[in-house]
Amino acid sequence: MKLSILPVALLMTLALAACGRHMSGTYVAQSTSPIVGATLDFISATEVQVQVAGTTTQGTYKLENHQVVVMNNNQTQVFAVESNGCLNGGPQIGTFCKR
Repeated sequence: MKLSILPVALLMTLALAACGRHMSGTYVAQSTSPIVGATLDFISATEVQVQVAGTTTQGTYKLENHQVVVMNNNQTQVFAVESNGCLNGGPQIGTFCKR
């Protein structure tokens, strides 16, 4: 009987953990990025501040399928979450790693 409860409990725990996932901290564009010095500052479970060339704007983000989707200034940018935790925005944006 206990064995049949264990898989259900494990699935419920994983589902609850996934609901609570969000980004935190500041991610900085790496030296190979076309926008060196840019930052992504994840300030809440849905909000991000984007700083590029000294200008800071506020947008929103969501996590889906190992990607961070940032919506800012009527534009959407998808970042792949790499195995090292850095965010890869592709060749035009570059890679951002946590400070």
